Amino acid sequence: MQLVPGLIETVQSKDTLSWARGKDLGKVKILAWKGPNYIPNPETTDAGVDWILAEEWWPYQRPTFVSPPFAGLISGHSTFSRTGAEVLTMLTGDPTFREVWVNL
Repeated sequence: MQLVPGLIETVQSKDTLSWARGKDLGKVKILAWKGPNYIPNPETTDAGVDWILAEEWWPYQRPTFVSPPFAGLISGHSTFSRTGAEVLTMLTGDPTFREVWVNL
């Protein structure tokens, strides 16, 4: 992971975070949404943004979102993009859609 000052850094001994006192020194930390583990009730409390270990990163999503936050499910965006690519391939006879670009 590329380090970006102010966004992605390594844990230093001068960090005031509770997890920075020893065992996590040198690990990657990111400035991000803290995730559901930092609040008692995600329905009524805001976790906010702060420095967290990169290994504890959790994608932001509302508690009512029905999909789990991992890549085990097929992406809707990817499904529709691939469908569009297949349609253009069938219409043009070419998987690179050269006919479409030439006739624009």
